[in-house]
Amino acid sequence: MPKHFHAAMAALFLGLAFLAGGCGKPSPKTDAAKSTETGGGPVKPASVASSGLPNGMRVLFSPKDSGGKDLARAKLMGVGAQGKIIIIEDSDQRKAMYWYSADGDLLRTWDSLVYGPNKYTFFFPFNLAVDGSGNIYLCDQGFYWVNKFDPEGAFIKTVAGRSVPESGIMTPGNVNLDKDGKVYVTQGESTKIHRYLPDGTPDGIVETALGEQPSHKGIADVAVDGDGNFHVLSSDADMLLSFDREGKFLRAWKTNASFSVECGAGGSIYLAGGYGIQKYDSGGKLLAEWKTGDDAPAFSVCSIGVDPKGGLLILDQVMDFSTTTFKPSRVLHVE
Repeated sequence: MPKHFHAAMAALFLGLAFLAGGCGKPSPKTDAAKSTETGGGPVKPASVASSGLPNGMRVLFSPKDSGGKDLARAKLMGVGAQGKIIIIEDSDQRKAMYWYSADGDLLRTWDSLVYGPNKYTFFFPFNLAVDGSGNIYLCDQGFYWVNKFDPEGAFIKTVAGRSVPESGIMTPGNVNLDKDGKVYVTQGESTKIHRYLPDGTPDGIVETALGEQPSHKGIADVAVDGDGNFHVLSSDADMLLSFDREGKFLRAWKTNASFSVECGAGGSIYLAGGYGIQKYDSGGKLLAEWKTGDDAPAFSVCSIGVDPKGGLLILDQVMDFSTTTFKPSRVLHVE
């Protein structure tokens, strides 16, 4: 699952919006978004030097649009079937979704920013997840819904949000999926997780607030592992809480201030924040750490995901503070 850009970073990016772009105004159930195949064969990624990155980390590719230009503001990333990488660009100039091969070839562009009344498909894309069939779940915090799209970008339905009262959730926060395609949606300033079947039918609510963790009052992100256990990153307690598929509490451990969680191979868990990325085993033992650096970070973290082989993918866009502009986005890979 995207997977995923969260509240801690949202404040930073909104603060930098004057430098790098803002948001438009979409409509939920229009199919006006344009999905186009890349003409003339796949666009090859540019060669990017990997020097200065932490050990074990390399640049996979630098995402480009169909004209060969760097994306103005790459914001979210999801990993789909056959390792396809989906990236959302969100700026004043353009709102679009791009499909890339596992090697970084541009396969398809889906334009959301189509001028005209009610022609916008998303406004403030906040979280992204992709199921095993390539269907895309996009949580939009501007319009408070989770929309489902097919692998080509065509709208299927709104799973949760204000426009679907029967979903029981008015302000979706994040979305993630398990291996069976069940959908997990967090709700705003709440410790509840709403679960839905792949067709959108409500499948229960899990309360993650526990008496022994009184400081846990909200959810920054949620991820589901291969066994169906789900892992809840607290938004205000610097804590990760784990539950089994039935919602029974398993364990909790303290973390650094993180905004994203992702499950890897063998029960491993990745946490991402301004400090970089940490890898834990299922019991909370720290296995590895990749730090961003201080004055001149070698990488940053916008979004993380896991490829089909269990490798970690990082959507990165470092700011050049000497010019107050962003350097070109990169997709980084860690074995």
